[in-house]
Amino acid sequence: MLNVGRRTLNIGVIAIAILIGNVGNLSLASAQDPQNVNVSEMSDAQINKIISEMNSRNLSLDQAKKLARARGASEVQIAELEQRILSAQQGGSKTRTQTREVKVENNDLSERSVEEDEISAEDKLVFGHALFNNDKLSFEPNVNAPVSDAYVLGPGDEVNIDIYGLSQQSYTALVSHLGNIDIPLIGPIYVGGQTLSSARQIITSKLRTIYSDLGGKTSASIKLGKLRTINVSVMGEVFAPGTYTVSGATSLFNLMHLSGGPTINGSFRDVQLLRDGKVVAHLDVYDFLIKGNASVNVSLRDGDIVMVPTYQKRIVVNGAFKRTGYFEAKEGETSDDIIAFAGGFAPDANVDNIQFTRITVRGKEFMSIKAGDALPVANGDRLEVVSISEERTNGQVSVTGAVFAPGSYQYKSGLKLSELVSQAGGLVENAFLSRGIVSRLKDDRSLESLNFNVAELVNGAYDLPLKDGDAVYITTNEDLRTKRTISITGEVLTPITIEYRENMTLGDAIVLAGGLTDFATPNKVEIYRRLTDEESENSALVSRVLKTVTITKDLAIGSKDNEFVLMPFDVISVHAYPNSSIKGSVKVTGQVKYPGLYSIVSADETITSLIERAGGFSPLADIEGARLYRREVIDDKLKAILKQNQEALIDGEQSSVDVEIKDGYKLIAIELSEIISHPNRYSNIHIRPDDELVVPVKQETVSVSGQVLNSVSLSYIEGTNAKEYVQLAGGFAPNAYKSKLYVVYPNGKAVATKRFLWFKRYPDVVPGSQVVVPEKVKKERIGAPVLVSMSSSVVTMMAIVVNLLKQ
Repeated sequence: MLNVGRRTLNIGVIAIAILIGNVGNLSLASAQDPQNVNVSEMSDAQINKIISEMNSRNLSLDQAKKLARARGASEVQIAELEQRILSAQQGGSKTRTQTREVKVENNDLSERSVEEDEISAEDKLVFGHALFNNDKLSFEPNVNAPVSDAYVLGPGDEVNIDIYGLSQQSYTALVSHLGNIDIPLIGPIYVGGQTLSSARQIITSKLRTIYSDLGGKTSASIKLGKLRTINVSVMGEVFAPGTYTVSGATSLFNLMHLSGGPTINGSFRDVQLLRDGKVVAHLDVYDFLIKGNASVNVSLRDGDIVMVPTYQKRIVVNGAFKRTGYFEAKEGETSDDIIAFAGGFAPDANVDNIQFTRITVRGKEFMSIKAGDALPVANGDRLEVVSISEERTNGQVSVTGAVFAPGSYQYKSGLKLSELVSQAGGLVENAFLSRGIVSRLKDDRSLESLNFNVAELVNGAYDLPLKDGDAVYITTNEDLRTKRTISITGEVLTPITIEYRENMTLGDAIVLAGGLTDFATPNKVEIYRRLTDEESENSALVSRVLKTVTITKDLAIGSKDNEFVLMPFDVISVHAYPNSSIKGSVKVTGQVKYPGLYSIVSADETITSLIERAGGFSPLADIEGARLYRREVIDDKLKAILKQNQEALIDGEQSSVDVEIKDGYKLIAIELSEIISHPNRYSNIHIRPDDELVVPVKQETVSVSGQVLNSVSLSYIEGTNAKEYVQLAGGFAPNAYKSKLYVVYPNGKAVATKRFLWFKRYPDVVPGSQVVVPEKVKKERIGAPVLVSMSSSVVTMMAIVVNLLKQ
């Protein structure tokens, strides 16, 4: 994109379209007449081509501006094209800009952009900067509002004349470039350069020549309609100096806002308005900022120049003032004026010590002044006020803890401790009476602690004169001991820990826990109690089973209810009926007579009893391939064990391999035929909730996978071993680990190839088996250079050892 420093692309780029002859669909014929160029209909590609062409021709902003005006481009066209180019730049660049705009006569926009990156944090410290860099303050002139009588008419202004009364007529006249308006039957009337008030008098006197009763029964209303556009310039220390085409109602502040206002070196106190080559006004923006004097915001005329010079004096204000930053001073102003500009002091300011620093040829000079000293200020002076420390409060004492109204109270000479406690409402009922504490600041501001007997203070046997700043603390009995609780766990509706209450019985605690569950047994309730200090000295335990009691199911109050009273930190454990914790169901799927979901009816439920409840097997059942799936969390430790089992299998050991599958289930390999034949052995495992027993259909194939030439499923051939199945699959692949071949049976068990001397015994295969050939892991060989290096190291080490032995 076009880089033009502080200024964005100049509004003269329409000249580029004329120079390059053809911009996309913009023909040379239309470009030769700028009035035929419709900027709003130009495509984005045409806009980008104009920018690229200007870059390639190295045209400056002034050259482009002169070319555009020389070819007759209108200001409206130039403003529209600039808006298009600004939009293109903002769409392709990450540079953020602030756009300031003002409405002109034909509701077009005159804009100027100031890059935010050019506005530094230091710029923002200048008092007044926010006035012209605030999104909520645009100072946009209201072109629809009546102008003041002081408005000076010029070419392009529209004058509306309404005659009413005995005669009725309306005239709309445009001020010509000669300064005349033309009224039928009257002729030209010269009003250019006249104020609106003077123009009314001139026009009214001319109207009397055709309206004799004007001023009597006939009246005339003379107003301005659409205002002309004017060219005004802003120069000097502003963010975006240049010439702007704006509405005739534009004011000084509107132009300053468009240009971004004074830079960090610009003056707010001496903005100069030049008209016809002369300075006609020196304007002080502080009059508006501080006093609200709007007369500073003067109206501008065509050809006016606003000059912002550099500041002459700037004072830094910091610390406990209402406003801080850089403030500009005029000749004759003093430190008191600067303090007024800063809005005065903050509430916590130390007004008796205003730190005044001045830069001289010998270095910095420091003075401590006060408000009212009115010390003359110079450029670079610095005013700073420190805040009064809030850490120290005089005339105050405080009391906290076991009183009814803790807090701070006023200290008076002779105040005693008993009087302060009385002011705080006295002691609460559970106040700790053995000891209270007074924290006191010594003369060197270090703390000391004074203790007193609270009971003696209450009885009048003791008292203590207080000092300014004393802090009294009286605690409660509860604060000095561990919070006493009772815990109820087990078969209650809401196992909780509650606050201990004196004389609380077992039944009371269970009621507070919501009562017993349906599985709770009233015959097995245990109470655990902490050991006493003497018991703890002679035991490694911290608690003991105090008692196992029996309660009624309905928790009714019996004759012995109050015999057993709970103590602090007792733990009550309510146990369940035997086997009541066995809940849930097991699923049986596949080739059984009645597959489905079965509830576990006892803790002794086994695989054989479950099959019996399912009606036994169907004729198509593959008993050897039956599997049991169990829901279990597979943690990292268990995964490591599974991996070790797999490695052991590859090394030739026979193992029951648990294989993890989705949804948190793992496979338990079982031998169902062995279980049915010997139901009393350990292999007839017990069923757990959420188990699933799967009895598949008899299978007639064997799959061969891994490092074989053709992974395939083959028909089962009785008496064929694993190696023979590999041969039927095309044989071993080049990288096959032949001696580690293994078979996974339908029930999940796996058997590896066994080896004795030079002989190998390959596993048997049953229908549904998987023959797996693992991949041989290549071992890196040690090269000759490495062997030579290792040998050299060994020889060197041996030489060192020999030398050491000789010493």
